[in-house]
Amino acid sequence: METQVIELSEKSMNKIVDAVVEKMTAAQEKKRRAVRNNAYHNIREVLKNYYQLKTHCKIVDQQVEEEVGSFWFDWRFDVNSLLEHKAKTVKIMKHVDFALMAYKESDPDGYKLLEMKYLVPRPLSDEFIATHYDCDRRTIKRRLDKGIQEVAKYTFGIETVINWF
Repeated sequence: METQVIELSEKSMNKIVDAVVEKMTAAQEKKRRAVRNNAYHNIREVLKNYYQLKTHCKIVDQQVEEEVGSFWFDWRFDVNSLLEHKAKTVKIMKHVDFALMAYKESDPDGYKLLEMKYLVPRPLSDEFIATHYDCDRRTIKRRLDKGIQEVAKYTFGIETVINWF
């Protein structure tokens, strides 16, 4: 059986290249959006559950100190132990707290909104916050979304910043 070779014209080659480039560009854009959406979603979920997670961290710290003494920063801490997930939660929440403090310094008003909505034992509704600030609920929602985006940037770093635009 003989193999037949067909030579493509430059026009045909350009069409193929254009199609491949278009598909690669679309795939990169989809990946970029996924990173941005995941960062936003993850921070929003952490903020929604912030008070409970911070309470969990206090309980874990207390348990660890009672059982073994304070060894969170000890190099011998075995992350494969039963406390692995609890330790991860504590570490992530400390990182989120640093991100929130950085956001508070850059935008105190935005931080106050996040605090009223997410960071207190009894979060306030968008409607109540809007009444407090004498504005529309949708304005509060937009400002909260902007705050979540900013905290996500502080939390996840450059990858989120690059992918946000």
